[in-house]
Amino acid sequence: MLWKAISGIAGIVFLFVLCWIPFSPESFAASTEKPEDIRLEYLYINKKMVPDTEKKISIFRELLPGGKVAIAGKIAGAEKMQAVEVSIDGRSTWRKVKVAQDNTFRYSFRAQKGTTYGLFIRITNAKGGTNNIDNTFKGITIIDRSLYNAVRDVMDKMIDAYQGKASGSFMSYVNDSFTGEKVEYDRSIRNDFSALHDISIRYNLNNVTPDYKDKVSVSLNFNRSYTVIKTGRRVNDQGSTTMIFAIDNGMLSLYSVRGQTLFGFTK
Repeated sequence: MLWKAISGIAGIVFLFVLCWIPFSPESFAASTEKPEDIRLEYLYINKKMVPDTEKKISIFRELLPGGKVAIAGKIAGAEKMQAVEVSIDGRSTWRKVKVAQDNTFRYSFRAQKGTTYGLFIRITNAKGGTNNIDNTFKGITIIDRSLYNAVRDVMDKMIDAYQGKASGSFMSYVNDSFTGEKVEYDRSIRNDFSALHDISIRYNLNNVTPDYKDKVSVSLNFNRSYTVIKTGRRVNDQGSTTMIFAIDNGMLSLYSVRGQTLFGFTK
């Protein structure tokens, strides 16, 4: 009986003490908060939106205004963040960046050709909670070769495929969003192959001008010769044209043609 009385008194005392322990909604929220609750709404690298799934990014240094990689992002939700920090060396060092009232932030750094930077972003809210830092990783590689040489490479490959009448290989260098419809361009190329043989093209690049985002304008002069199958006549001509190439992670593809037509010119 005495033991039961003591147990009852101890239980009452425990409940009384528990009621007097200060309860903090903030501490409760922090304890139940998950890293996924603090996240980026979007991230731009050099004015191009980068999805979460894209982890490796390759950039020509000529596409970097002032030679700098520009990062711009926004944190999801309306809660004001306490801090945003950026690391470009695989989390070895961190640099705190300013966060605007709308939870946007910007950061830039000067990049060296042939170097890969390990970008991470750490977000801390007012309760001390942080995001899932691993999910923010982006491996940013500054391509070692020049944009000029990359243009020459793709032009040489297109010309080789065109002279060899390899339509499939040629069209692999044409962007899916080609202006004027990719299907129609493919038809024009095949018309050339049906009407001509012994095609030969030489060219000189005049200007390679990037738009510092995802396209490059290429102006060139060319000399072209071919034999018309129907008449057997050999034709030599020359001209100039401007070709716009889209750039996606270091890969170039023909986006549009302005001026005289180099490929797909037969009627």
